[in-house]
This record gives sequence, C-alpha cells and structure tokens, in this order.
Amino acid sequence: MSPLPLDSEQTIYQVATTHEQLSAALLAGQPLVLDLSTIEECDTSFVQLLLWLQAKCREKQQPLALGDPSPRLAALLAQLGLADALTFGRAE
Repeated sequence: MSPLPLDSEQTIYQVATTHEQLSAALLAGQPLVLDLSTIEECDTSFVQLLLWLQAKCREKQQPLALGDPSPRLAALLAQLGLADALTFGRAE
C-alpha cells in the first residue's frame, strides 16, 4: 500500500487538516502507511496526532506502518521523552 501523502510541515497550523485526512483513512478501514521521513517542520501537536493515531489503530485492530521519522521529528520525540512511544518501520 502506498503511504498517505503528508505535508512536510506538520505544526498546529496544519494538524487539523491532517487529522481529518487520517480520520477518513481510519473510517475506510484499510491499513495505514505514513512516510514520516519527509517531515521537515513539526511540533507537539503532530506528535499528539501520531500518538492518537497509533492508539486508534490498536483499538480498531487496524494495521499501521509508521515510516522512520525525519531527523526533526526524531529530535522532537527525544526532547519530549517519547522516542519509544511510537512504533516505527512496521505494521502493527
């Protein structure tokens, strides 16, 4: 399955649109694949969205594959103490 297209900028200004996109994909019931290597700018709202998505997919037993994070996203996760909170690189 092809990754869902995400804007390279994922801050509080884009996260509502991204949430709508991910919610629609969840409703479709198909496995979700996100390429996070292209994220150039992000903030805690995007991290919160990813945590929500992972929890929802587990709850619905819907496969989720989070591609390895970009250096910016990885640094933010480390700074927040959440480097191990998301499962990258495989479908759950």
